[in-house]
Amino acid sequence: MKKLIVAFLAVITVASAAACASGGNKPSGTSGGMGSEGSRTTDGESVTTKLTDRLPEDLDFGGAKVVVHTRGDYNSVDEIFVEDTSNQVYEAIYKRNSVVEERLRVRIEVYRGAGWDTYYTTANSQLRASISSGDAAFDLVSGWQPCIPELATEGYMTDLNTVDFIGKTMPWWTQSLVDELTVAGKLYFVTGDISVFTMLGSMRVFVCNSTVAKDNGITGLYDTVRNGGWTLDFVTKLTKDLYRDNGNSQVDAGDTFGLLMGCANDVDAFIASARMNMSVKDGNGIPSLDMPVEKMSMLVDKVYDLMYGSQGTYVAPTDAADTAFAMMQENRLLLAPFPVDTLRVAFGDLKSDFMVLPYPKLDENQKNYGTRIQDALQIWGIPIDINGEKLSAASAVLEALGYESRNSVTPVYFDNALKGRYTRDDESKAMMDLIKDSVFLSFEMIYNNYIGSPPCYTLRNMLGVQSRDFMSYWSKREQLINEAFNTVIERLIEPGTKK
Repeated sequence: MKKLIVAFLAVITVASAAACASGGNKPSGTSGGMGSEGSRTTDGESVTTKLTDRLPEDLDFGGAKVVVHTRGDYNSVDEIFVEDTSNQVYEAIYKRNSVVEERLRVRIEVYRGAGWDTYYTTANSQLRASISSGDAAFDLVSGWQPCIPELATEGYMTDLNTVDFIGKTMPWWTQSLVDELTVAGKLYFVTGDISVFTMLGSMRVFVCNSTVAKDNGITGLYDTVRNGGWTLDFVTKLTKDLYRDNGNSQVDAGDTFGLLMGCANDVDAFIASARMNMSVKDGNGIPSLDMPVEKMSMLVDKVYDLMYGSQGTYVAPTDAADTAFAMMQENRLLLAPFPVDTLRVAFGDLKSDFMVLPYPKLDENQKNYGTRIQDALQIWGIPIDINGEKLSAASAVLEALGYESRNSVTPVYFDNALKGRYTRDDESKAMMDLIKDSVFLSFEMIYNNYIGSPPCYTLRNMLGVQSRDFMSYWSKREQLINEAFNTVIERLIEPGTKK
């Protein structure tokens, strides 16, 4: 088990390092979680109504094969197709697929593309070649969010607003992202419950070591969150005086700290936690760049103070989930950020009890918390060479998988596993609901890598080199980013156009 934990955390760290190393050219809304069923009031009592999909009952595709192209890493594959049913989540995914296959008379198959380390250099070129040839080899694409959107700008993806069966307003599709990614009435990607591991599992959270909190007289953190006081200033004050040297008179990972923070996904998440929109749509649904410079400048300053204003924070050049977990195991660290799926894979072996908390707000004037979905997110679309009966089958399978995921997979993964088995107190379970309901996604987060110097990497780019002068940083990049942003929008409106 220990080797499994170390391997999993190492993957997180290496993947984060790769994202950071790719700098300004390679990978990292509107608020809203993953939706909820409708409710009404009858005779003074609240009644929850279970929604159903809108697929015709008599759909029958005669055993047609529906192939899903996806990234080859285990979570990306496992949320689509599993053969191992040794745990309750995998069993739920297996049963979901069986239900969809029987209902629509299809066979769902997965094409395992490259893993995260080579996906950038192989996936899009492979899909371009396949789609250009018209061989219709891949009916659906479940693509890595930092990479796959480029295909939409090049005209290789189908406008989902033109196909049958996909209920884009239904709660199994993340409505905030549907709204954000709809440009001039065109929509090329959806996600939601169907991406259970890479959506819910990639939510960024803070984990607090309860033993370290108790030893330092720290209490009432859940109340602080509920009262809206869990802010960057609060966390800075909480952690700044917790540094303890291990006796070698050097500041290193063997010491005790209040917080560990890496300069990649860890800091990226503060843009979502501050609910930072960098674009705005006009009356025709066309976005334009709209950087809130004063708010971003404030965010940079506050995160800089959190990371560098005292010895209380251990700063890693990239994300360091393995280091953070080891320090927590030895009760030498109060707080650290993790993807929430780490609770399932690793934290069951943590000796100390722990609390799950959201990322902090920018300040107390911010009404709601914000939760970032890490770049592992898979978004779904249909290649443009899928048409006729194959298009009907692909769209029906996509909708049925989303619907069945909400009914049978999300409850098992989120409620039974993450909340039920892998948290250790009822208040953390309530925090998990708050975190899920605070998911924040935006257009620029999805298309980040195609917008010049990626705006959603502002914090990692600045804080990684200990810079806090956002106005200077932005003045050098605004024109480039604005031009790149406008080019992306033009190509989404008229895919394949060149500027």
